[in-house]
Amino acid sequence: MTNIILWMGEHMDKEYFLYKHGIDVYEFKSSGLIWEDLMKIYDDYTKRLTTYDDTAKYIADCLNKVRSIHSIKYRVKSRERLIEKIIKKSIQDPSEGITVKNYRQRIKDLIGVRVLHLFKEDWVDIHDYVFDNWEFFVVPKVNYKKGDPPKLLDAYTKKGLALNEHAFGYRSIHYNIKIKPGRQEMIAEVQLRTLFEEAWSEIDHHVRYSNNRGVDGAELYLGVLNNITSNADKIASHIRKIQSEGAFEELYAVEEEPDKDKDKKSGDLLAGDSGQIKVRDIYNSIKLSHQFE
Repeated sequence: MTNIILWMGEHMDKEYFLYKHGIDVYEFKSSGLIWEDLMKIYDDYTKRLTTYDDTAKYIADCLNKVRSIHSIKYRVKSRERLIEKIIKKSIQDPSEGITVKNYRQRIKDLIGVRVLHLFKEDWVDIHDYVFDNWEFFVVPKVNYKKGDPPKLLDAYTKKGLALNEHAFGYRSIHYNIKIKPGRQEMIAEVQLRTLFEEAWSEIDHHVRYSNNRGVDGAELYLGVLNNITSNADKIASHIRKIQSEGAFEELYAVEEEPDKDKDKKSGDLLAGDSGQIKVRDIYNSIKLSHQFE
């Protein structure tokens, strides 16, 4: 296959493209798509790429005004990924009817902006900024994991977010915002999550989709890691809470053992089994203390 050329002039070679992206030829035929029509979409999108890139930068610059945001990443979908997504969506549902006239509304993540924040509760400030500055193409949704605190889910619904229990435990808030830098309206996807949620989702994505290996044997470990990152978010929020209250000393009152050295310095705490405070004590100290628990 090394001698097969992907590009035929300005366009892609159909057979090699399907092979490269693992798309069955017969499934492609069942989608009802015509390759020449896909190349019309390819040409149209090529003309718009610069505007899309400028718009993505503009959205990121606007969001940078929110102090609660830790960092922002953005990208514009490549032409090849666009064609791949259209084919796969049409295979799943041939009634999609994606054409050169409507692909910019049907594919809602041509612009993708990922917003990361340190503390779980910071989503409120960021949500309010997005809500105040842009209209939504569809109702924003939040992916959550079964067992997440009811008060947190209630806070989401009160802010107008649709709840979506995710099978893999993926947590993220998704907005499809409408933006009009020129005459024609664009749609951008803004994703919002904590740094810990980002770390887990990136690892999960790598394991689940890297080299098509799937998650055989890894599902249990991914679930444990998901729980760890969720607890890390709770601990981070609790640290912020007790710091603002000047109440770090409350930890020293947790499960003190009478036979331990009472003069042990705080620097030895958490050093191991010899310390007064163990990991389980910290978990106990934050239990039900988070604002969304």
